[in-house]
Amino acid sequence: MKPKFRHIRSFVIASSALLCIASAEAQSTLYWDANGSTAGSGDTPAGTWGTDNFWNTDSAGGAGTFSTATTSTSNLFFSAGTDAVNPYTVGLGAGTREARLVTFEDGTATLNNGTLSLGNQGGITVTANTVTGATISSGLTISGAQTFNVAASRILTLNTGTFTRNAGATLNVANTGTVTTTMTGLDSASLVNGIIGPWASFGSGASTRYATIDGSNNIAAFTGTSSTVAAIGNTPTVNYEVAAVGTLGAGANINTLRYTGAAGTIAGALTTRGIMNVSGNALTLSGTMTGSGELVVNTANGDISFSAAHAAGTYGLVKTGSGRLTTSNADTTFSGTVTVNGGVLQYGDNLNRLTTGNITLNGGVIEQRWTATNTLAQGSSAGQIRIIGGESGFSENGNIGLTWNIGAVTWGSATFN
Repeated sequence: MKPKFRHIRSFVIASSALLCIASAEAQSTLYWDANGSTAGSGDTPAGTWGTDNFWNTDSAGGAGTFSTATTSTSNLFFSAGTDAVNPYTVGLGAGTREARLVTFEDGTATLNNGTLSLGNQGGITVTANTVTGATISSGLTISGAQTFNVAASRILTLNTGTFTRNAGATLNVANTGTVTTTMTGLDSASLVNGIIGPWASFGSGASTRYATIDGSNNIAAFTGTSSTVAAIGNTPTVNYEVAAVGTLGAGANINTLRYTGAAGTIAGALTTRGIMNVSGNALTLSGTMTGSGELVVNTANGDISFSAAHAAGTYGLVKTGSGRLTTSNADTTFSGTVTVNGGVLQYGDNLNRLTTGNITLNGGVIEQRWTATNTLAQGSSAGQIRIIGGESGFSENGNIGLTWNIGAVTWGSATFN
C-alpha cells in the first residue's frame, strides 16, 4: 500500500510534533474463476495467480470484471460458484501474491510456489464446503491482526515454504477443525519456550491460550505452568498460568503470564514478553514492566491496566484482543513501536508517556485521556483515535509517526477518512 500523507491542522501541534496518517485502500472481493463468463469456475479450476485472468468480481462466476492482480486489502475466494469439486492447484508464480483474507470454500485447493502475503485484519478461512480442506505449499507472510479459522472436520495444511511474521503481527487460530504445519518458521523446531510466540493464540474468549505445535504437527492450545503469583521468580523460559492475584517474588522474570482469576492487582516488578487475560475480570499490574523486544498484551476476555511506570528497557508494545489496555500517566515509556491490532489502548495525558517510538493502528481504538473525568463508555470502533476528557488541543514534544491502516480517525473535533 502506498501511503497518502495529510497534514493535520485542526488541533494544536506544539514543539514541531509530526503525525502522519496513512489512509487505507478500499477492500475488494474477488472470486477465482477459470472458465470465463460461464457460470461457476469449472470443476478443476487450476491456474496461475498473477498471470491468468481468473479473478472475477462475480461470485457466481458469470460475466463480471476479470483481473490478474490482487492487493493486501483483497478478500479472495476459491472459488466462484459451487462447481469446483475436484482437487486443483493454483500456482503463485515466482513472486509475492497479496491478499487480506483468503477463503477456501469449494473443492480441495493447493497453493504452491511463490509467497502468499496476508494483509492486516485478514487471515485464512476453510469452510465446511471444501472436500477435505486446503494446502499452502508456498511462502506465507502475515502482517497486522490475523485469524486462521477452519471448519470442523476440515484441515488447513501449511506445508513447504517459509513462514514470516512481520513486526507487530498477531495470529489467532480460532478453528474447530485442524491447522497442521511443517512450514519452515512455523513448525515444532521453531517453538520458543514451548510456544509459537506470545503473539500467537489458540481459541477464543475464556478458552484462549497461547498456541503451540503438538506431536502431530497441529497448532494447538498450550497449557502453561500453574503457579501462585508469590512463587513466580527468575524463570525467564516459563509460561505461567495464574488463578489469583498477589505479590510477585523478587526478580520476577518470565516468558508469559495467562490470568484466569478474579478482579484484582498483581503487585511487584515484572519482566515478561506476554500477558494474557482470559478471566472475564479486570487485571491490574502495579509494578514496573521491563524487558526488550516486544511485550504482547492480549485482552482476550478481560481488561488489563498498568498502574505504575509501565515499561522500561527497550520494549515495544503489541496490543491484541477485544478488551481494553490502560496505561499509567507515569513518565517511563515504551521505546519501540506501539502496535494496536484490536480492542482499546488508552494512555495518559501525553503521547510521549506511551512511547518515544512510532504508533501503528491496525484496528481497534487508541484513546488519550486528558483528565480524570473520563465518562466515555467502553467499546471499540474499528480504527479510531480519540482524545477524551476536558482538553480540545494536543501538545507533544518531539516527532511521532502514526500509521493508520483501517477505519476512521477522530482527533478532537476533526475526522479524517
